[in-house]
Amino acid sequence: MHTREHGGCPCGIPHPKLNFFKALVRFPVINLKSAAVATSALLLGTAASADNNYWTLHGSYGPFLEAHSFFAPNSNAGGPLSGTVNYDDAFTIGGSIGRFVTPNVRIGVEINYFSLDTTSMDVVYPTPPPNDNVLLGGSIRGASAFVDAAYEHRFNDRFSGFVEAGAGVLTLSASNIQTGPNFNGFIDDSATVFAGKIGVGTIYRLSERIELLAKYTYVKGEDANMRFTAPGAGIPSVPFSIETSAHNVQVGVRMRF
Repeated sequence: MHTREHGGCPCGIPHPKLNFFKALVRFPVINLKSAAVATSALLLGTAASADNNYWTLHGSYGPFLEAHSFFAPNSNAGGPLSGTVNYDDAFTIGGSIGRFVTPNVRIGVEINYFSLDTTSMDVVYPTPPPNDNVLLGGSIRGASAFVDAAYEHRFNDRFSGFVEAGAGVLTLSASNIQTGPNFNGFIDDSATVFAGKIGVGTIYRLSERIELLAKYTYVKGEDANMRFTAPGAGIPSVPFSIETSAHNVQVGVRMRF
């Protein structure tokens, strides 16, 4: 009679304890292979979506704030004063960070800083003397923070276009704005207002992660309420509201990660 050597039993039937031992040895190997496959899939998925995040740096120099209307409710001129404040060219610098929630839609936060000089103030008096152009010296500095959303459309492998809109706050700080000798007054105050923005722009893709951008933005906010003082003209500190709006063209770079 012949005996078979698998299982260690002369009858040729595999020993149940040995089968259990073999299964126990194979089980971790199978699990390790499965874990390796799952980890690889997760890493590949993460790599595929890694460029959904982005940050930008952008800036500009040139016209920023348009001529803004102002209003002072009382003065020694027999009634309220009104007119416009005119500005010199400005520089801006800013950045944003966000994420593409779909291939075409992104949401993010954008922060900007700007500085510009005032040049003159066109004053409309309620009674004579006639209207006047008052020279101004001083500057306005400010910052804005917006939560925005945008839709981007890719025209080809290199060029994309986008439209965007956002809402946030805008802070203006009038730094010792001095009026001319006719008025002999000054504004040295600050105000924070709610504002919104809309914009359009274009993207030029240098690589999958590095892009150049150019955009136009229009910002419109509440009137900035400050205080105006003209001791030489007998005007105490009175409310002085300035319209808040801006047209701006910026260029910059965007990194996707």
